[in-house]
Amino acid sequence: MKSLRALCRVSCCALCLLMATFPFAEPAFAKKRSASAQTASRTVAGSESLYERLGGERAVRDLVDDLVARVGANPRVNFFRDGKFAKTDVSRLKRHLADFIASAAGGGRKYTGRDMARAHSGMRINDDEFEALMADLAASLDGLKVPAKEKSELLRIVVSTKSAIVAK
Repeated sequence: MKSLRALCRVSCCALCLLMATFPFAEPAFAKKRSASAQTASRTVAGSESLYERLGGERAVRDLVDDLVARVGANPRVNFFRDGKFAKTDVSRLKRHLADFIASAAGGGRKYTGRDMARAHSGMRINDDEFEALMADLAASLDGLKVPAKEKSELLRIVVSTKSAIVAK
């Protein structure tokens, strides 16, 4: 039971870090992404969105579950920010993260959480922590057998949010 609580705490911080990597508030979301990034999720024949090519709702939930477990167990990510976010509601954080990914990937859902800069303000996330999270995201995508093109698109979207997340 104690290890489950610890994993949940770590998972919450990881999700916060990942969410910080996405510019999810309107209209900031549209303004912060370049024209190529804005259309990246609709570049495949038949105009299938990245969300659809990833596998839709179930695939996003699987990705979020895997990623949260992975970053929660990775001390390099510092998911709970040295205990500051130990009481985070993991279920709520997972819902927000899934909404954000679905929105950023063209799934038609609207993310209603805070923008990335505000959501990560005061967390003092550094480059190494961000890169560790990116490595965990890539490993989660590989573990779920996401094709290279879709993996690359999602990673590009996340990287585009780095300036809003990493402390200056």
